[in-house]
Amino acid sequence: MKLKGIKILLVEDNPGDVLLLQEALKLPETGEFDLILEENLEGALKRLSSEQIDIVLLDLFLPDAHGLEALAQVYQADSKTPIIALTGFYDERTTLHALKLGAQDYISKDRLDGKKLQKLLRYYAGRERAGLNTN
Repeated sequence: MKLKGIKILLVEDNPGDVLLLQEALKLPETGEFDLILEENLEGALKRLSSEQIDIVLLDLFLPDAHGLEALAQVYQADSKTPIIALTGFYDERTTLHALKLGAQDYISKDRLDGKKLQKLLRYYAGRERAGLNTN
């Protein structure tokens, strides 16, 4: 199922990683995903308070917040919007902590698979729009 206009808030300060995610989502060809970029946590929190967002893709290492602190702040600001934590490395302990803090999923950028990411985003956006997300 393809949903149109899935609004994704990408919180990422690394231009290379932004390009990687744009390619993985096949932007702008499909028109399915509307990617909104914020480079720091402060901007992301302002955006969440002022716009309807379907999903947050959150890098865990930002200029103004590091690690799970960023995730905790986003979840506290908006516990209903699904959060997918992004990181440059996979660590099982951090993954478990991220899920306990409210992340729906945890993705290592070095293991990023575009088709799986698109499927995951459709799944969470569909649940969000149907009012089924319960964190």
